[in-house]
Amino acid sequence: MYLKLSPQLDAVLNAHIQQSANGIAVLDEKGRFLFCNQSFARMFGCSEVAVVGATHVELKASICTQSLLTDRGRSTLYDWLAALYDQQDPAAFRSKEVDLGNGSWVLLTHQVYAEGGTVVVCADISRTKKAELALISAHAELQRQATTDALTGIPNRRHFFERLEAECERFKRYGHPMCVAMMDLDHFKRINDGFGHAAGDTVLRHFALQLNAHVRAEDIASRIGGEEFALLLPETEMEGAVEVTERLRRSLAAEVLDTVEPGFQYTFSAGVAMLPLSEGAGPEQLMREADEMLYAAKRAGRNRTTSKVLRPA
Repeated sequence: MYLKLSPQLDAVLNAHIQQSANGIAVLDEKGRFLFCNQSFARMFGCSEVAVVGATHVELKASICTQSLLTDRGRSTLYDWLAALYDQQDPAAFRSKEVDLGNGSWVLLTHQVYAEGGTVVVCADISRTKKAELALISAHAELQRQATTDALTGIPNRRHFFERLEAECERFKRYGHPMCVAMMDLDHFKRINDGFGHAAGDTVLRHFALQLNAHVRAEDIASRIGGEEFALLLPETEMEGAVEVTERLRRSLAAEVLDTVEPGFQYTFSAGVAMLPLSEGAGPEQLMREADEMLYAAKRAGRNRTTSKVLRPA
């Protein structure tokens, strides 16, 4: 139905378009701005005079010059301008959130009509978007806290066992080798008793840093509890897993923690268990065997690594 404009309706529509808090613009079939209201010009840091008559390329250059947009890997006005002139679907209605890079966000929609003209409407969604981003950030922080050991900053027991379950499932499907190393600081009670719990915490944090420095990005180094740590090594044969713990042990022998006491040093014991290339045990048996290897290292005199490959039943 064609809308017949009376003088009164024409005045109301014109007043609405001009005074609307939403940015409104009209472009011709060649991508040249025919009109924009004050809100549109203000949102993009331009004057109405600068927008009207300009092409999308010229507007983009103006915005770039004013450094309104930053490259944050998000949707920007540049993306929209590119999409706006995609003529594969000339009647398409498109909508996207645009980060203006100055702390403001707009919801930008445009409709390309069969006659070739385009109407663009921009709504300021800064308050809603900031609340959304704050909620996402808070959720991510809660997730981090739920899976991170508060003292050492490395993954906690919960996260370790979640990853272990996933890796064991992957092992069942593909049969790739994987190892688990259990590590325990030697005579840790003596450290707490002799130097205090603050010194014990310093040692735990130091060991976590050392452990992280000796693992790959795909490995999971975790504090299981107390002075006990675990290391999940996907795609790793026994020889490689033992080399990781032994390299860490050699590195630790050269470390001196003068913050605990001048010349202070400590050691750890490790037990390593491996799932073989054929179908083998699950996470419970793997952890049990790694723990048994750890205590075998303790019984053998500490400051060493013992290992075992789990053979299929």
